[in-house]
Amino acid sequence: MSDTPSYESMDDYSKHLKLDMSGMELAKFAAEHKYSADQVKAVLDVMHYLDDKKHENTINTLLRLSKLPTKVPKIFETYDFSRVHGKDVTALKNLSALSEVNACTTYTVEAGDNVTK
Repeated sequence: MSDTPSYESMDDYSKHLKLDMSGMELAKFAAEHKYSADQVKAVLDVMHYLDDKKHENTINTLLRLSKLPTKVPKIFETYDFSRVHGKDVTALKNLSALSEVNACTTYTVEAGDNVTK
């Protein structure tokens, strides 16, 4: 931020914060009450803080409502592979490394346009 207060940035903050006050109204108010440049800058700092806080709250709310997992799922770490029997046990145990998925992804990237579904 610069040393001189910017009424344009206050106008932007008031729009983002949905305040019923424009930068010109704030300038008029500051002149009527004989605010110093430091006092106007303090108001600008508060508006900047509130704008950042609102932005972070919006992001957190959208993440919470999206129902995306907040941490990496650990499916294979807690699975008991000793209970599985049959001829494809080794393939199932190797599934935790996701080597098959990575191999398919690598193949499709290398193949380019020649991939058929």
